[in-house]
Amino acid sequence: MGRPTTSGCTATGIKHFRHPAVGTLDLMFEAMALEADEGLTLTAYTAEPGAPSHDGLQLLASWPQPTRGKTTRERPALASGARTARPTAAA
Repeated sequence: MGRPTTSGCTATGIKHFRHPAVGTLDLMFEAMALEADEGLTLTAYTAEPGAPSHDGLQLLASWPQPTRGKTTRERPALASGARTARPTAAA
């Protein structure tokens, strides 16, 4: 798969992600428009079994989920230069 393609309300292609803990993830995707709610899209990502991206997803899936009451400070740190969204104060 090269460039994303569209067919009616469906788009497919490959997205490249850089995760601070597992590195590059090359994931195939399919994005489908949700007819029940205009403007919403459901996107499914998958990796080729046995590929490094699949191994990276398996590793991420094996990590324990944060429990209620834990803070983000207890999660692994982001790689230098990575950004996170910060909430802004309402005026």
